[in-house]
Amino acid sequence: MKKALAFIIVFSMMTTMLVNTVAATSYGTMKPPLSMQIFGKTITPAPILYKDKVFVPLRAVGKALGYQVNYGTKSKTMDLISSTHKVAVTVGYINARVNSASIKMDVAPVIYNDSLYVPMTFVQKNFKYDVAYSADKNMVTINKLGTASTAPATTTPTQKPQAANGIYVDL
Repeated sequence: MKKALAFIIVFSMMTTMLVNTVAATSYGTMKPPLSMQIFGKTITPAPILYKDKVFVPLRAVGKALGYQVNYGTKSKTMDLISSTHKVAVTVGYINARVNSASIKMDVAPVIYNDSLYVPMTFVQKNFKYDVAYSADKNMVTINKLGTASTAPATTTPTQKPQAANGIYVDL
């Protein structure tokens, strides 16, 4: 009876240690939640992942960059206006207007939690600011040209590296 009780206690302790080790390992590999900073200030609402792309909230970006922002609820069109730049995007349409020119986006803008989101690449290509995504910080940063604190953005945080030479196994 004593041997059986000792076996059960040792087995229980080993199982508990194994579960705690697995939990600690998975906790250490978790990324922080997706966030965004403009000129060093954290902006809300946070960016989202949609169709394996980072989408940023256009109203928050526009206001932080000093644009006048107008949104037509019936047309679902958002206009951003500055003294030298005018941008108009419509939810569900892949084409946007930038200074009267039609620009094709990677993916059409979407509404999420009552905010209009556009692909981060649209902001990278059509606004005169450094826009970057840091995979290790899981953060989008927008700064004045030439002052980006991170490397140029990879548009999808889930991109896999390209194979060079050798055999690679994707787990």
